[in-house]
Amino acid sequence: MEHLLLRGVVGGAEAFATVASAVPRLDEARAPRWLVLAVAELVAQVDAYAHRSARYDAGRVAAIAGEIVGRLRAGTDETLGIGLPAETKVGRTRLLSLGARTFADGDDRRVEVTFVEPDSGTPILFEKSWDHDEVGEIARRPVLPRTPLGTLAEGQLITDAAVRQADGTVRFSVGRGAGTTSVLPQAGDWGRLSSRLVVRDFAAALRARTEGLPRFLGPRTRTETLAIVADFSVEAIVYVAEEQAILGTLVDGQGGRLLVRRRHAAVAPLALPILSELLPRALFLSGDLRAEAGRLVLDPLAVVADGKVHVLDTSQAPGAAAGTAPLPPGSALGGDGRLDPLQRFVEDLVHGGLGRRRGAQVQAAAVAADALEGAGYLQIAGKIRAWARAPEDREAFFDLLVLAAVARES
Repeated sequence: MEHLLLRGVVGGAEAFATVASAVPRLDEARAPRWLVLAVAELVAQVDAYAHRSARYDAGRVAAIAGEIVGRLRAGTDETLGIGLPAETKVGRTRLLSLGARTFADGDDRRVEVTFVEPDSGTPILFEKSWDHDEVGEIARRPVLPRTPLGTLAEGQLITDAAVRQADGTVRFSVGRGAGTTSVLPQAGDWGRLSSRLVVRDFAAALRARTEGLPRFLGPRTRTETLAIVADFSVEAIVYVAEEQAILGTLVDGQGGRLLVRRRHAAVAPLALPILSELLPRALFLSGDLRAEAGRLVLDPLAVVADGKVHVLDTSQAPGAAAGTAPLPPGSALGGDGRLDPLQRFVEDLVHGGLGRRRGAQVQAAAVAADALEGAGYLQIAGKIRAWARAPEDREAFFDLLVLAAVARES
């Protein structure tokens, strides 16, 4: 944190060499598991910036910093992750795929396949990457021995070779005596899965995501936002040109609403045609479910329709999709925006470092505080002004990091 505060991300990967070298030592020392994961992600973000990678996200760096401070201040075993093993060997189990998401960074490609253990309802993430863009469809690339991505993303596994990591990811042991893994098809019968995962009451799901302990102090898993949406009707589907996105409105049995938003990505050119064609007759949707400005928003992974699992990033478009009529135009989701000055100010400080451009930072603090006061956030504005009066006060800056982390979830 000292490196981050003083040098900022622009200090470069060399300034974070001691931080990077600390990750394996933290792991060896059986440190609180969240700390190992948070530091590793921080180092990866700094490295991404140094290499001008699209993976760099200034907001994410500020979020990690706020998480670290928040967990340390809370100081409980639960918020620190004390006693969690780095990995756990899983016995023979069945893993049901809920879809996949693909990513591109220059010529590099990466995919995340999301599974759930049907008996426990535990979500698990499998990750595979390629360091260059291979020829051919990404769905045909092997991700397990003799198993292409498309088959895995739509199917299910029977395995005794799985090793689960603390962050919710899984790896499959290979080699003599490592166990076996078989891939089978599935029909997408997701309605019997755990109620912790399947969302039928949208208002209750929104409350669960906006009340209680901040989510950034909870378990640090990469599957925490995963959900399955069921028992809904489709009220509207539109195309938002300025976002190159499809936006759908779902209604549950109590009249609650949930928004489905999927943006175009060059690495998944068929995602929008598949969603446009299948959403009107979908039985289930899987994806990342978050609260945004008081609304539930699902970024979908897969659609179950016509007795089949259709994965937006890897499946073939249904036969009728090519002839689907254009969607009516719609408007982008408007955010609240009133706390944006806090987010931008904290992100700029973390990115540039507290030891740089002190005068400009104090001026930026005044601008942010004025905007927040105008929006009615007097206490937050006061925290920013308190830092500006004593920029060397680390605790004052830590206050801002935690406030920004909480604001991201509001």
